[in-house]
Amino acid sequence: MKKHSFLSGFRRFVGISLCLALCICLAAAVLPSPTEAAAYEPDFISVGLYFVKNALPAANLQNVYGYGSGYELGMYVEDRNGDDKQFVPLAETDEEEISMLIDQTMYLRGNEFRLKPAGSDDVTVGAFHLELAYSYDSYDAAKQAAENYADGFVAYSYDSYFVRFGSFETFQDASAEASQYADCVVTGNSEYGITVVGTKTGRILFELEGPEGIQLGVVPRGTGETRTWFRGNQYNGAFRYTRPQGGYLHVVSIVPLEQYVAAVLSREFVPSWPDETLKAAACCIRTICTTAN
Repeated sequence: MKKHSFLSGFRRFVGISLCLALCICLAAAVLPSPTEAAAYEPDFISVGLYFVKNALPAANLQNVYGYGSGYELGMYVEDRNGDDKQFVPLAETDEEEISMLIDQTMYLRGNEFRLKPAGSDDVTVGAFHLELAYSYDSYDAAKQAAENYADGFVAYSYDSYFVRFGSFETFQDASAEASQYADCVVTGNSEYGITVVGTKTGRILFELEGPEGIQLGVVPRGTGETRTWFRGNQYNGAFRYTRPQGGYLHVVSIVPLEQYVAAVLSREFVPSWPDETLKAAACCIRTICTTAN
């Protein structure tokens, strides 16, 4: 019985090793030379977390205290290789816990944001705001102006910074308030817009608006390693949010390539296997990530 168990395990080991060797041979056949590959091999890869049927109306993040402090907020644009991994910083926040919401009126109860109120004591995060009728050249200038309003915040809309304040459930409510100001217009509830708020308070921190396909980037700040919690799992790296066709949030983790390779090795392979087998596995994982991304 023991002999049969050993032989079965040995055959399985040999089979996996042969499969890995075959993958390496195939990769060598279809990939360019190492010199050419270095020109496009990514430092980061995109890992889809929630999308299509699993897309979310709201997504919470927590940058773990002691490893990071706050976030840079911006957008991802195409780099010279056509990848959507070039981060352009637009704003920042010192908040440790933030939430990304679709640009619709939502209701906060505890740490959960909903599209419908659950009770009279819910915190309302209105989708309509008042906006000063002129733009600003920089985030710092807009932020300074926003501080003149108790609930003011900065929005980046179609390549310009704006100051907004107020949080109203309906357009009519916002319009009634706007009549008291000479230099304000009503805005909000944009089709592809994403709102960043404090998770505990629902206070609006930043808004990003633009055409379909615009991508909000959230990069945890920290001196060295950052550890960010999202829906019960810990991540190292940044996050990207989009609203395809004006729907719910698609959430993507932007992960350092080598960290991703190490994570897959530790979870999918046996650490006691021979070093050469693990090296072959790492090569296959890296090759797949490079070509797929």
